[in-house]
Amino acid sequence: MQRTLNDPTIREVPEIPQSDPSSHRVFTEQIAQPPRMWSTHPPNTEREENAKKTYVPMRLDNAPAWTYFALPEQLRESVTGYLFERAEIKDPPEAVSTEAALAAVDEQFSHESYDPSYQGTYVGRSITLSAENAGDVVGAPSTLGSITENLDEIYPPSLHEQITQWRNLGDEVSMLEAVESGVLETPGGGLRHRGKTIRRSQLPSVISNVKHEQKSSLSEIEQHDKLCRTVHQAAAREIAHGWQNYLDRLTRLLHYVEHRIADLDDAHSHLANTTSIAVATGRVSQKKLNKLMASGRDLRQVMGEIDENADQVTVPAPILAKLEWKSWRESLDKIELPAPDEGDGSGRCIANRRVCRTRRSTEKATQRLPGPLF
Repeated sequence: MQRTLNDPTIREVPEIPQSDPSSHRVFTEQIAQPPRMWSTHPPNTEREENAKKTYVPMRLDNAPAWTYFALPEQLRESVTGYLFERAEIKDPPEAVSTEAALAAVDEQFSHESYDPSYQGTYVGRSITLSAENAGDVVGAPSTLGSITENLDEIYPPSLHEQITQWRNLGDEVSMLEAVESGVLETPGGGLRHRGKTIRRSQLPSVISNVKHEQKSSLSEIEQHDKLCRTVHQAAAREIAHGWQNYLDRLTRLLHYVEHRIADLDDAHSHLANTTSIAVATGRVSQKKLNKLMASGRDLRQVMGEIDENADQVTVPAPILAKLEWKSWRESLDKIELPAPDEGDGSGRCIANRRVCRTRRSTEKATQRLPGPLF
């Protein structure tokens, strides 16, 4: 992750300051934390405070923690074997050398999108969801200067800071919403946000403000995404030999896939949430069952649209070869899931019962769509 996100601070121990080292803290206090009844350990801030009540200066040791064991390799092998045994895996994988294991991990991160020169821009985020139409992903070429200069400058180090800020704001929103819903508790019962004490009644306003910051930050990143697509389209046009058409096809394919995955995830999450609420008390009322069926129908509609449009999706030959597919249609299972109803399969109504046909359908609802296409 240090390489992928181009962030040298990841996994490195912060340097100890020369002045007043006993007051230096590695961990910062979080806005909130899980309820104590669910915690197996105190928060890191409390553990650090306790450890430094009597401060003992020591030089930093960046050696792996494994060096503290007498026989680290044998320990790793025995613990791994123990885990496979407890998991009751009938055919555990064969042991490989450390070099082979590391090579396998490197292979997983060899994809182009993980290249550190992209400053983490393409890690864990979409680049087309903000565009309603595929053509909106690319800007006007007249806004560009020299293509060569643009290619050299479209991924500056400052982009990493923008991406990091956006991710941090997302974490901040999630934590504030968790406090508002009661999932997380604030230390000591008070709530401090960005150095200020706030009342619980102020939470909705604070969350709204942070969401606005997050949206503004994302908007800047999305403008950068559009610049990248524009520069690449201009470069493909300059090269000619069909590259512009090929890049346009890839962009449209990516736009379709990302929007369909988002639709599927939204519908599936809504069904899962509706199901959890409906069966929480052990009995499903007619009102809850109606909501279940409605969310189930929404999910079935999204799946049906993906199925119906499968024949119209054309994937370029190099992508099919990379994914080892014959066609988009053959890569997806045929949707045969019926629309949800109030029966349990035998014609009996299941209102006021915990079992729900819609609930059993969720496994088929999460058919795997492809990951990165290029």
